[in-house]
Amino acid sequence: MSKELSIPDFMGTPAGRFLREWESSQVAGVVGDVFGYSAVQIGLPELDLLRGNRIATHIQILPPESRNLKNFSSQDPLNRILADFTEIPLASESQDLVVLAHALDFWETDAPAQKVLREAARILVPEGRIVLTAFNRAGLWSLRQRLSRIGLGGAFLPDVARPIALKRLQDWLSLLGFEVDRGHFGAYQMPSRTAAGLHRFEWMNLAGDRWWPALGSLVMLSATKHIAGPRLIGSTAFAAARALRKPGTQLAAESASRDESRKL
Repeated sequence: MSKELSIPDFMGTPAGRFLREWESSQVAGVVGDVFGYSAVQIGLPELDLLRGNRIATHIQILPPESRNLKNFSSQDPLNRILADFTEIPLASESQDLVVLAHALDFWETDAPAQKVLREAARILVPEGRIVLTAFNRAGLWSLRQRLSRIGLGGAFLPDVARPIALKRLQDWLSLLGFEVDRGHFGAYQMPSRTAAGLHRFEWMNLAGDRWWPALGSLVMLSATKHIAGPRLIGSTAFAAARALRKPGTQLAAESASRDESRKL
């Protein structure tokens, strides 16, 4: 087998099919109750992670080279845009839901991955939801990939894959004002190129959530975008708090009294 493995080739392997099924299931459980006007998926044209969402407008951002994919069609009912992930051609605060389908772990360095995340934050409305999937650096699949890079066996993950540590993902999200409210790990089994091999270690998926939860090879995180508002301090804050505690009729009477005083 060639030491290089493209993303479409990987998606056709047993491990790729497992990824497709696991991520579709996990993301569907999160996006199913997200409402709004528009949702966007960034990355992985082979996988529609917005399928379980009921928002009317779905957009998919794909890299320019996706034009060569056999299943790419400009007439697809899912609105598809070919664009650089670091310069997304959508208006700021225009999306209610953003799904990053391995859009952060297919880069040579952290810099473009962080820029992709900043772009996702830019187009997301305040209190909007972001959902991301990635290869976990602490997982066995990632370990298998690192061994292949030093000549021990062929590639298991796509050659461009750069698995990311969970702590780093959490730090990036926190710096951009996101609050992670849920997450899941998956694919605890040994990295096998055959369906029989993955099935043989299926018991590791059952035990992984309990005994080694952070060592799954796949990770899904969901977070909400928060925007810090103005905070009143000093006498202004005290006056505002007193006003909120007063009954509506009392506030109206005081306002009318001030108006009369101004007239006199």
